[in-house]
Amino acid sequence: MEKTVKIETDVLIDGSLDGPVKNGALVFSGSEIVYAGEAEHAPKADVTINEKAVMPGMWDTHAHFFGVKTANPSEWLLTPPTQMAMRVTYDAKTAVEAGITGVREAGGIGLDLKYMINDGSVIGPRVFAPGAPLGTTGGHADMHMVPLDVLKAFQNPFFGSGIVDGPWEAKKAVRMQLRAGADHIKIMASGGVMSQRDSPHHQEFTYEEVKAIVEEAKAKDRIVMAHAHGAAGMKVAVEAGVHSIEHGTWINEEIIDLMIERGTFLVPTIYITRRLMELGPKMGAQPEVIEKMKVVMKDHLNGMKLAYKKGVKIAMGTDIYSSGSDSLVPWGENAKELENLTEIGMTPLEAIHASTYNGPLTLGPRAPKTGYLHEGYDADVLILKEDPLKDITILQNKQNILGVFILGELIINRGLKI
Repeated sequence: MEKTVKIETDVLIDGSLDGPVKNGALVFSGSEIVYAGEAEHAPKADVTINEKAVMPGMWDTHAHFFGVKTANPSEWLLTPPTQMAMRVTYDAKTAVEAGITGVREAGGIGLDLKYMINDGSVIGPRVFAPGAPLGTTGGHADMHMVPLDVLKAFQNPFFGSGIVDGPWEAKKAVRMQLRAGADHIKIMASGGVMSQRDSPHHQEFTYEEVKAIVEEAKAKDRIVMAHAHGAAGMKVAVEAGVHSIEHGTWINEEIIDLMIERGTFLVPTIYITRRLMELGPKMGAQPEVIEKMKVVMKDHLNGMKLAYKKGVKIAMGTDIYSSGSDSLVPWGENAKELENLTEIGMTPLEAIHASTYNGPLTLGPRAPKTGYLHEGYDADVLILKEDPLKDITILQNKQNILGVFILGELIINRGLKI
């Protein structure tokens, strides 16, 4: 017989934009929510908990399980895979401790980590991973200081194995990721910041290449997420049918209108731009990377403000990829992005909506029923010491997160009696 748990709370934030329920209650049996609403109408339960606030578990829809610590590409390429794997097991637990119950990975070793979490070997969030990101020769999925044949021989989880040119190579690369178990596909539609010789302004894939990738993914019920800073790469990606634009630095009104028309998500990743400018030079970032970041920083926030104001669907993502609190962009700081989202105009409720309700929707047809405290949804739940609608920064301190449930199982317990 599954135990029924009731959480009675001063404020129940269900993840929607309807506003909180005062004096609310959440009830779940096993992994499924059976009631969410006013406490006076809640059914009885085997266990009752009384705390200040409850909300859905948060999602980071753009993050990487790399198992590295710096911005130095040589570390990314030369770190033994076994060391990377051991580090990401720590990162996975750190994520859950910080209230992250779902991750849409943007490339890394998330596929292997997902299997280890699912079989109970590792404590971590629900991970959905793409395998290797796909990019063009010389593009953002390449590592320009290494001979191409050597790079491909390394079979690094991020660089080399996803380099493709032309629609048929692109289709085959999608099939290779699906063969490995990919939950979605990641592409590099423009140049990037962390890569050495490409420009974030420049379009990389052609329309025909992106269309081939989208069609192949769609045939297998997968979506495509597109890294894109420059307007040209963004426009081609949206026109070809990608499900989300990541970063979106030089977004403009034409692209915003097209994204609204197509229902395309935007994942801003403000956190990493600020962190790179602050710590990048100390953490091994190359001079080219810092110069590109200066250019990105100048325009990024203004583009995000415009997109929010016009009504693009936004989901929370950080681009976090490093291991350990002393590293460049560490797991566990994910909730700082919610504060960044309020800087582009969101209310705390809207920022929570972006990090909960919208999170799983970025997976399209493979979205799990989570991110929303509603009957029939999965019991991925945070119990909080304080109300985050009064101060969104309380989510940045894990000590304010008293309990983390994933599929009804209490994964993190900071003093709850249950």
